[in-house]
Amino acid sequence: MDIPNSVLKRIEEWAEEPIQMLSHQHKGNSNTTAVIQLRSGLQYFVKYSFSPDVDMSLEVRGLQTIEQKGVIPTPVVRYCEKDLILMDYFVKGKIGYNFFYNFGAQLAKLHEESAITFGLSYDNYLGSTPQLNVAEGEDAFSWTSFFWNKRLLPQYRLIEQKGMTDRTFVDMFSKLEKVFPKILQPVESDAPSLLHGDLWSGNYLTGEDGQAVLIDPAIYYGHREADLAMTSLFGGFDSDFYKGYDDTLPLSDDWENRQNIYKLYHMMNHMNIYGTAYRPQAIGLMSYYVY
Repeated sequence: MDIPNSVLKRIEEWAEEPIQMLSHQHKGNSNTTAVIQLRSGLQYFVKYSFSPDVDMSLEVRGLQTIEQKGVIPTPVVRYCEKDLILMDYFVKGKIGYNFFYNFGAQLAKLHEESAITFGLSYDNYLGSTPQLNVAEGEDAFSWTSFFWNKRLLPQYRLIEQKGMTDRTFVDMFSKLEKVFPKILQPVESDAPSLLHGDLWSGNYLTGEDGQAVLIDPAIYYGHREADLAMTSLFGGFDSDFYKGYDDTLPLSDDWENRQNIYKLYHMMNHMNIYGTAYRPQAIGLMSYYVY
């Protein structure tokens, strides 16, 4: 849907001047984005949520958390309500020299930001799906426990509620539960890292200086390999990115063995948002660990 006139009026009231131009409207699964130009010539990127269950202020908190670390920039947020974010608009620049190597090194430095426990003090969203971050007991101190109870299991239960399971999916998930602790055991003692949480190629831009700018985070403190898994799920990150990362914060030799379990979380989320077309891919990811 287009951004409603009532929302545009709220922006004009905040800006204390009229909107002269509205362009580049694009509808996603739960929000619409656009670029506005005010009479003064100022331009802003607008993100409007038409889902009453999504609180856009949580996305802003994620952007500001990343920005405060001073490692990778995010767009400047000028105005926010529950259903609306207004950010500075900038013309995308060309990819600069050593872009991906530098981007990988920057992500590694972001991951050096740590916390005592896994999760976050508040829940947020992965796309339009609630992402459970508030952890207690073992979930707060065990990555294995956190990832099962706060990531995979909630997605599975939501898939069940929507009637999108089949016999194979149920059987595979049941088998996965039995072997799951062994999958993450090698990294169980690693400290939590600040994660972007949804780092695919559509969630970074190129700034005017030719460097990466992060958008649309789903932050929490988790294992850094989870962010790297998402970068490889749909492509868009070249080998220099991973070299820049590994040169800055070396990875375990067996890190790629755990990539599919992290990808499964995002594939199950795609099932919950877009439907059963993603079920075969989710089953395929599970089959990497169970037969």
